Amino acid sequence: MQLLFVFLIAYILMILQRKVYIKNWDKNLYVNVSFDKNHVTEGEDTTIIESVINDKWLPLPFLFFNFKLEKGLEAVENGRIAADDKFSRNDMINVLMKQSIKKYIKIKCCKRGKYKIDNFSIQAYNLLLDRNYSSDYCADSTLTVYPGTVDARRFEQMIKKMEGDLKNNSSLQVDPFLMRGLREYQTYDEMRFINWKATAKANELRVNVLDKINNSDVYIYVNLEVLQVFPNYEILEESIRLGKTFAVALSEYGIKSCIMTNGKETKSERFIAVNNPDSGPAYLNRVDEALAEICLEKIVPQKIREKSEESFIEYYGKEMKKNARKGFIILISNSRDSGLCTFMKNLKRERDSFAWIVPVAKGLDYEAVNGLEEYEYIWRLNYDGTEM
Repeated sequence: MQLLFVFLIAYILMILQRKVYIKNWDKNLYVNVSFDKNHVTEGEDTTIIESVINDKWLPLPFLFFNFKLEKGLEAVENGRIAADDKFSRNDMINVLMKQSIKKYIKIKCCKRGKYKIDNFSIQAYNLLLDRNYSSDYCADSTLTVYPGTVDARRFEQMIKKMEGDLKNNSSLQVDPFLMRGLREYQTYDEMRFINWKATAKANELRVNVLDKINNSDVYIYVNLEVLQVFPNYEILEESIRLGKTFAVALSEYGIKSCIMTNGKETKSERFIAVNNPDSGPAYLNRVDEALAEICLEKIVPQKIREKSEESFIEYYGKEMKKNARKGFIILISNSRDSGLCTFMKNLKRERDSFAWIVPVAKGLDYEAVNGLEEYEYIWRLNYDGTEM
């Protein structure tokens, strides 16, 4: 009889706790999933934060968070990349009454792009673990992964030569605030360049030697066209990294640049570009934001592209000719179709102020375009110093 009474009491308690949990499990429960940062650079780590506030006297002994991660973000656990976490997460948090908890998931950002957590779900169990309750939530957290840079030291001589060509350009003007040194006065010197303080000390006329400012700009073109049906996405990603690398390196030299691509946004058909030549942190941030938007899945191989679609050189050709007269052209292109090669040969006849960077997979044979050998620079992926 006593045993029957115990079972009856247990059954009643089970029914009561079920009813209590059904009505109250998600009351005063606040949950969220978000990225710790708004932006990082390719290869860096960041954190996903799972937040729970259980502001009631009802514990949630087993609370599961469920959300998806896009490919390109990988969870790092105990210093190792967890391969089974590439596409989804299912994390358990034990939440007691009147408790606030945050769980941090370290994420390695392996690929450039924009990543969103716009929804997630939770699943909770009651005390006896005989019933579960679930609910869907909206989130609004975006992580922008900027492209990384490559080791530009292989192009150091090219950049220095470019800098010298630009400084010797006839469009350079004297900067009255950029003094390089002093020298003796010559009869052709203007009075406004006399340094009176130095003249008084030397007891003879001294004039300021002023440096020149660069009115010429560098125009970086990143061609993401592919000839083969199945694109080598790593070469395309390396092309984007090279574009950013040159923008950064030129900015460090004080040279203004801009960057144009034929990459498209996920939700747009427009070509992504940063058109106005500039330098400095704000400009480089605009370059990062623009290049992060490129969706390589929208690159259509040349063999199956519709005839109505303009090729890279059809779209940018006139602009490149115009800009070659004003400054220096850097073309980054693995694709060397006949139309592009013909255009670059014609550009060479008109003006030689350009360089063609060709990203090439390690171990593949490469032969420079006939007539453009001195203008082409090979960039081997996974370069280990044994070959160029």
